[in-house]
Amino acid sequence: MTRSILKALALSVCAAALAAAPMAASAQTMTPMMISPASLPTTISLTANGEVSAAPDKATVSFGVVTQAGTASTAMKNNNVKMNQVMAALKAAGIEAKDIQTSSLNLSPQYDYSNGNQPKITGYQAMNQVSVRVNKLDQTGAVIDAVLAAGVNQIDNISFGLKNDDVLMDQARTQAIKTLTQRANLYASAFGMKVKRVQTISESGPVYNHPMPMMAMRAEAAMDKSTPVASGELQLSVSVSAVFELE
Repeated sequence: MTRSILKALALSVCAAALAAAPMAASAQTMTPMMISPASLPTTISLTANGEVSAAPDKATVSFGVVTQAGTASTAMKNNNVKMNQVMAALKAAGIEAKDIQTSSLNLSPQYDYSNGNQPKITGYQAMNQVSVRVNKLDQTGAVIDAVLAAGVNQIDNISFGLKNDDVLMDQARTQAIKTLTQRANLYASAFGMKVKRVQTISESGPVYNHPMPMMAMRAEAAMDKSTPVASGELQLSVSVSAVFELE
């Protein structure tokens, strides 16, 4: 009887031990592991501008022909006649067809609002505007004179540019990068560190900075036969941003 009791007790102990084993293993698996995060690198973000100056070598002139008549068809017909004369004058001045672009064509009724009555159509106005690129800058004044003589009665504006700015823009980029590098080294030295590498770099631009000479003149006011044109100087700028890693 005693042996039976002892044997039963032993089996109970073994069963309890076996039952506890999976729980112990499970508890060991769920134990959280503490991992220290790697330290992030120290970085600095900077932006610098590079700018160069250059004399323009092309001009773009915008002008138009405005005509009025009692009917829409007559206003448009008169406008077409004058504009064809202008196109012929441009060709005679050496302007190629690829450098002439129609920028606006408009036909609109003209109203009489007097005496507080309902608006009444009194006629029609036709307007044809073109933009002309002048690749020989010293001929800009002569081209303006030619189109005025041919029938242009509205000049809107003139702008200047460069036919090819690649070399100048690379000079501006080099200047911006040099400034960025100097500033990065300055900040790094101030904190007792040094520049390790460039992480990212980006560019914004190019931008032309120059006064926009607005001509906006009527043909009646252009009494002088020679139109003076001053092209001045262009400033080309580019903005470069970079992220530097320090150590």
